[in-house]
Amino acid sequence: MDQPDQNGAGSLQSLTAFKGVIWGLFALCFVTLSARASIRFVCFRKLFAEDYLMIVVLGMVLANAILCQIRMDLVYLIDAVGNGDIPPPSDFNEAMPKALHAVLANLLLCILGIWAVKYNFLMFFYRLGSNIRLFRMGLWVVVGITTACLAVVVGTTDYPCTTSSIEFLTTNCSTEEGIGRETSSTIINCSLDIFTDVLIRHGRVASINTQAQNMDWVWFWFTIEFVTGE
Repeated sequence: MDQPDQNGAGSLQSLTAFKGVIWGLFALCFVTLSARASIRFVCFRKLFAEDYLMIVVLGMVLANAILCQIRMDLVYLIDAVGNGDIPPPSDFNEAMPKALHAVLANLLLCILGIWAVKYNFLMFFYRLGSNIRLFRMGLWVVVGITTACLAVVVGTTDYPCTTSSIEFLTTNCSTEEGIGRETSSTIINCSLDIFTDVLIRHGRVASINTQAQNMDWVWFWFTIEFVTGE
């Protein structure tokens, strides 16, 4: 298979740098979580429920890094062909579904991981104020809203444009309507992420720009959001 431009022409950064950043972020998460666990053991001689949840999240970050390692070259290839940087290679039809499935897997991992971090904060706050009835009731309302937002984000993900045949992708996903649908999904994801963060009193600034149509940028953005949350 022809390899994409390692210098990342038309992309966010070179393929090698991209993978290096993803693994560097995983290493940062591992060190941070290890320090957190050490402090728990020193202070309390045990881990709390939210700590175990964050271990699961670390596993998601690792899975995302492995996925990036084995599939990001295909994602760069698809973007390079789509941007007109290189002609489609002979096995392009086989590479495209693998790349799109990897993008979908990355998206779902990041969405679930980001919301797991939100639940981590909610569990922590619950421990702090579980003896206050009004606070406990309000927190359960926030949990319900946060879960509903998660359902909306997962439900509005554009699955057909990452799981369908190449014929469907060509006729439905590269059109103005298809791009608009993808943009709307991204806006919904970001808006509900910010809304639930504000609701949990954990603010975060998110931005969307025109690069959102490049798959490598979408992968990078969601991974940064995911790891920053952790």
